[in-house]
Amino acid sequence: MLSSLNFSVTVLLGSLAGMLLKSSISEKRKSLSLLIIGVVLILLGLVWSLQMPIIKRLWTSSMTLFSGGICFLLMATFYYLIDVKRVQKPFLWLKIYGMNSIVSYVLFEAVNFKSIGKSLFFGLEQFSEDLYPFFIELSQVGCVFLVLYFMYKRDYYVKI
Repeated sequence: MLSSLNFSVTVLLGSLAGMLLKSSISEKRKSLSLLIIGVVLILLGLVWSLQMPIIKRLWTSSMTLFSGGICFLLMATFYYLIDVKRVQKPFLWLKIYGMNSIVSYVLFEAVNFKSIGKSLFFGLEQFSEDLYPFFIELSQVGCVFLVLYFMYKRDYYVKI
């Protein structure tokens, strides 16, 4: 029962962030509000962790507040950089993933592009034993990104 409440709080925190971003207050005030809420949530999570430890696997209440605070801080940072300061070019790859995030998830889970990486890096495993799995995963992510980039360039978006 308690974990269901934590899930509800997580959803409500996301709704709060969305309502704040859609509000009519200034962009700088929005980013400052996100920052303050993030810091407060992290502090509440840390204080609560003295009673209920932050455990991700159990998704404790302190974990819910702590991770929500981190999400608010990240949202504040990206909102400030992208929407307030208009620094957009370095973050285009996030937009490409975000515009078709469902396709990204389904492709990554349903289609195994690792065979492409294994073909490209054939023979290199003996020279880079520790990095070889990283290169294979990177090829999987790269193939998914190429599909998403192709869709983005043609203004094709999957919505549910």
